[in-house]
Amino acid sequence: MTDGFTIWPGEVQALADTFQEQQGVPNEVAQAIQGASSIDTGDPSLDAETRELAAEIGRVLQAMAKILSGASDGLNQVTQDFMDTDDTVASRLDQIQFDNLASEDGEASTPTPGSTPTPSPSPGGDSTPVASLPSIAEQLAPTA
Repeated sequence: MTDGFTIWPGEVQALADTFQEQQGVPNEVAQAIQGASSIDTGDPSLDAETRELAAEIGRVLQAMAKILSGASDGLNQVTQDFMDTDDTVASRLDQIQFDNLASEDGEASTPTPGSTPTPSPSPGGDSTPVASLPSIAEQLAPTA
């Protein structure tokens, strides 16, 4: 990631896959530790304390596995949302028509404040833009 908020979906997906793969490790360790619940030291109070501690460690490890799985799911969703948004923006870019970018002699012209810019005819002869930057932004904005 850079300061320009660039992400590489492949790297985010790889991280999600790693989290998903690793979630099995805490579950395996939890099962092994919970096997200590059948311990018999000959001291009932030590056995009870050992079973209680083994059960608590097992619950913590299972919770860790759920967290890894949830993080993986979240990263998968972020990757998909980013790619969907990128696709949507890319598909809309060809709909944007910049009005009055240059005069007929090729010199750039900028409308003065308060004036109404004269639309440049598009190649098809239609001078009405398909979409403007603000209208696309409104369509892409999340709804509350």
